[in-house]
Amino acid sequence: DVSVAIDTITSTQFIKDPETLSSKSGNFTLGFFSPENSTNRYVGIWWQPQFTVVSVLNRDQPLKDSSGVVKISDDGNDLVVLNGKKEVIWTSDVPNI
Repeated sequence: DVSVAIDTITSTQFIKDPETLSSKSGNFTLGFFSPENSTNRYVGIWWQPQFTVVSVLNRDQPLKDSSGVVKISDDGNDLVVLNGKKEVIWTSDVPNI
């Protein structure tokens, strides 16, 4: 895995497969992974030092290759996962308040 030297994600500062983003404490990592016996790629959050997945963002829409990107939407409201065609395959879909 590749760790990037950023601690935030924006619409212009993002992570792409196989990069990861670690919390400042180092306890949690956000990144791309494939379960055993699968070529599908998922975006998840896992607990360190063991690889214990605590959340999978695109559980119902796995990426078929390693072309994924995680970023904040252009309007700044949602976390999104994009495929290689830059199509949104998952969004946090946070409503504006």
